[in-house]
Amino acid sequence: MQQDDYLTVAEAATKLRVNPVTIQRLCRSGELDALRVGRAYRIPKAAFEAYRRGRPSAPRTVEVDRVYDAELSALIQAWQRDMEVGARPCSRDTIQTHRKHMHKYIRTLLGGEPALRITLREAVTEAALGRVMARIPVTQFATRYNVFMAVMAFSRFLVERGLMDDGDRLALKRHKPKRLLPPKRTVLHSLDEVNRFLEALWASEAHTTYEKVLNAAAVGLMVFAGLRVSEVAHLQLAHLDLAGGILFVHQGKGGKSRMVGINPRLRDMLAEYLRMRPPMGAMELLLSAKGTPLTRDYLVKRIRRIARRAGLDVSAHGLRRTFATLNANAGKSLNHIQLALGHAAISTTQAYLMADQRTAAREMQGW
Repeated sequence: MQQDDYLTVAEAATKLRVNPVTIQRLCRSGELDALRVGRAYRIPKAAFEAYRRGRPSAPRTVEVDRVYDAELSALIQAWQRDMEVGARPCSRDTIQTHRKHMHKYIRTLLGGEPALRITLREAVTEAALGRVMARIPVTQFATRYNVFMAVMAFSRFLVERGLMDDGDRLALKRHKPKRLLPPKRTVLHSLDEVNRFLEALWASEAHTTYEKVLNAAAVGLMVFAGLRVSEVAHLQLAHLDLAGGILFVHQGKGGKSRMVGINPRLRDMLAEYLRMRPPMGAMELLLSAKGTPLTRDYLVKRIRRIARRAGLDVSAHGLRRTFATLNANAGKSLNHIQLALGHAAISTTQAYLMADQRTAAREMQGW
């Protein structure tokens, strides 16, 4: 068996942008031809390419198919496949978000009437988008914004295929939602709060020692390196240079890559994790005890539970914001913080900073 002619489960999962568990299920069911090698699978590259070419891209939410006519259903499926393997492939999180909110858009447009069916001409119009925006409460800004972005992404797909006029697509932008209420931004304001959060993580009796070490490494990557939760989930072992103190974030948000430094505390966390990491041969850096890669949803939920036990109000994204806030309050260069976070504009970095009034007052005393 020539090694170059086969893919591992992890490699196939990365190429299809799915969880390795999904690849294992496909191999077991026979949908994807594979060889069994001990407890692992090896997938012939020719069989993998044949599966990818004929891979169905039907949405997971089946019930909404009943309200699509044949043309609209086929176009939505083609759009989803284009996001997966097209000229501008999207991340798994973006595909899932667009798919979920496109279905939300259709359901809201129909007003909850399952007996109705809707065509392409009725679904993607300025009037239709206006009706949907009027039906989603203004307090639900995230939902309104994600629905709008899903419709805009689908409309771009239609324009590229000559199924929609570019002027009609531009007209949709009139309904871009505006935030009426200030966003809730959570953060840990000091290293004392960071330590309190980590103490709650280590004090958990519901998790094994390995799970605690794993969770600490994930939290450290957000608090001490400023990574997004999705970037933490998708990190690969090859992207870590622990001896050199460098971490390479490959194709983060917007497909941009960057390098970040590893401080001594994060280096200790990662070194402890690597000593206990399961020898599964997977490409992902962070693995569960069973050897499966962590997901974004797992990390979000786990961080929420740890924060609750610690009596702190912080989200997964709040840990990334903590990185920016603590380093800015410590006098670190805003330009360096911007590069570490991967922001294109420094104004975005400034919006992350959550300096409290006491910190500002202490700084002003020395002006």
